[in-house]
Amino acid sequence: MPKYILAILALIIFISTSFQAKELQIKRVATDKKVVALTFDDGPGKYTTAILKILKNKNVKATFFLVGNIAERKANLAFSIKEQGHEIGNHSYSHPLFRDLSIQQTNQEITKSQSVFFNIFDECPRLMRPSYGKCAFRVTRELDKYFDHIVLWSVDSLDYRRYMTPQKISKQVVLNIEPGAIVLLHETYERTLKALPKIINKLQAKGYKMVTLSELFKYGDTLTK
Repeated sequence: MPKYILAILALIIFISTSFQAKELQIKRVATDKKVVALTFDDGPGKYTTAILKILKNKNVKATFFLVGNIAERKANLAFSIKEQGHEIGNHSYSHPLFRDLSIQQTNQEITKSQSVFFNIFDECPRLMRPSYGKCAFRVTRELDKYFDHIVLWSVDSLDYRRYMTPQKISKQVVLNIEPGAIVLLHETYERTLKALPKIINKLQAKGYKMVTLSELFKYGDTLTK
């Protein structure tokens, strides 16, 4: 077979697998129902207990993407998240930038973190969110071997930016919300904790229900844009 044909075939395979990898990264759900998912990254953190108390008082369920080496040190706190009916996702073991990892390093991150989570929960999370929400196509395909879904977000609260106040965080979420949205929040900032009651109150006033990601996926097809 001529070399140029082999080159074309290789390019087709690369493009095909690349687009398949993109399709694995869920950002929202296609639905006209007023249902959304609040997700919290980087925990268990300093404000996890207070966040759980707010969610309980507001009768809201959420999804927590936990970091393995933190959960390892705070196993009781991690367990309390699931015990209260929230969903657990994997957010790596050491919070690396996945797009810079080799396949071997990726596997080490996942197997080590899944082992930690299994020891805490007696099961492994089926959802994954790459650290920083960034992941090379080759790594995404590798992650797909371990998880049912790789989940990003459609509404970024921007709570990780120092200039964001609780009022600004709440406004950012509420202005950008839509049915089927996945909202990015963090367990590690006091401003997020203070914004959370405002976010929940305003969304509930608009008729929105907040559920775990697995519940949200039941309302429609998952989308990547």
